[in-house]
Amino acid sequence: MKVLITHLTRMKYPRVCVAGLDESGRYVRLLVGKQEVLDLKAVDQGLLRLGNRIDLGWHKFRDPPQFPEVEDCYFKLSSARLLNRASPEEFWSCLERSAKSSLSLKAVFGEQLRLKQTSLGNSLVLPTGQGKASLGDFWVEKFDLLLYEYKEELKLRGIFLSGELELNVPVTDLRFYNWKEGGFQLNREKIRQIRDKLGKTKVILSLGFSRAFKKDDSGSWHWLQINGIHLESDPLWE
Repeated sequence: MKVLITHLTRMKYPRVCVAGLDESGRYVRLLVGKQEVLDLKAVDQGLLRLGNRIDLGWHKFRDPPQFPEVEDCYFKLSSARLLNRASPEEFWSCLERSAKSSLSLKAVFGEQLRLKQTSLGNSLVLPTGQGKASLGDFWVEKFDLLLYEYKEELKLRGIFLSGELELNVPVTDLRFYNWKEGGFQLNREKIRQIRDKLGKTKVILSLGFSRAFKKDDSGSWHWLQINGIHLESDPLWE
């Protein structure tokens, strides 16, 4: 199976999450077995770069699927190979075909989608083990980035509209982060560069839901996050 990498996101240092579109336009989230690790080393080696098209070789979708992460697919880093790197125009074209209106969040992720209010604003969640998908691409007309401090650590949030509802959710796009031994650090200059382009170009957001975790006293939820910010004027930030 051939996959174009469109989501490259940070997890707990040094691990990363990698997902992309196969030739039919279906989303695939790449998982490895216990003998391998998806981390920054795999990114630095060049195989798992945003915009790369790779041949997975051996692969197997999780069976039965675990909702909402129906995209989960096991592969072996040792058997995958790089086919080519998409041009910015080709990469944007693939995202255009995948993207839905930001009004379509419930249609893509499922009727179980719920509004959740946080101290920073509105977010969306799925109950543990519910929903029909956990990845998708969406057009947004208005989008902004917010940098704030939480427990002496800088955090990055994205603000966008879904109809009249304003959402404020974390940004996990790996391209915003530098890494050093021990953790990820936000790149303020990269944030400034991308923020300066907002409002001057079309934007597609790659959205995803986290694995379920407990954030407050209301129990465990899958939380919405922004896995990728794609600009028509510079889709691969090159």
